[in-house]
Amino acid sequence: MLEDLPPGPISGSDDVWAPAGDAASGGGDLPAGLTAAEGGDAPCGPRQRILEEASRLFAERGFDGVPVREIASAAGVSHAALNYYFHGKRELYLSVFGTCWSHAKEVQAEGAALVERARAASSPDELRGLFRDWVVSFFRAANETTDPVAQGLAAREMTQPGGPCDEVFEGLIRPRHRQLEQLVGLVRPDLDESAQRQLAIGVIAQVLYYRFSRPTALRLLGVEQLDPALVERLAQGVASTSLHGVLEARFDASPEDRS
Repeated sequence: MLEDLPPGPISGSDDVWAPAGDAASGGGDLPAGLTAAEGGDAPCGPRQRILEEASRLFAERGFDGVPVREIASAAGVSHAALNYYFHGKRELYLSVFGTCWSHAKEVQAEGAALVERARAASSPDELRGLFRDWVVSFFRAANETTDPVAQGLAAREMTQPGGPCDEVFEGLIRPRHRQLEQLVGLVRPDLDESAQRQLAIGVIAQVLYYRFSRPTALRLLGVEQLDPALVERLAQGVASTSLHGVLEARFDASPEDRS
């Protein structure tokens, strides 16, 4: 998970700093140029301001589009102060995700538990019910968050995966896809892995439409917001249609196979 990832510098950039002090707690000696006020760690202190401003800027312009000096300036701290709390731009970016998506570990654990229960299911109906439960859980987690910063960060990673912080993709995105691929494989063991993966991506795409095309979805639904009751209704509908689609999916032979 993100909180377990080691810090590391970004090579070939003026955003590279040597580690200074304890980035997580602000411990250690104050580096040269850092005032006592900048060394505090109150709830509204400099470290929190750095995280808040970095979150906003990363959500707006992505990892590569934000110089660290701009983050420091927006947070009202010196370059030395930012260096004191974070070992580099990469560590700051991962810390931002760890803060904005602090519930990710819990959501992934819930999904993993459903997969394990599905492996032990004693009947097709039980297995299919667990498949629906996973999709409902994923839909809730994806669409209950209304924080525009968290949404912007997630949208950036969905459209620009990997890059200098591939841990976000490997730690947040790929595990959820793997869980669903396993469930699809249990429901449709007759399909090869490629077909199972394609079906899993199709299910996830349905869920994420409501997140990343929210204004369009709201307009089509004729509502102003996704309240909890509507989220639940949509989650159940997507889960049911996804299960039906997986059960009925047929893959035609490729042109090469037909020739």
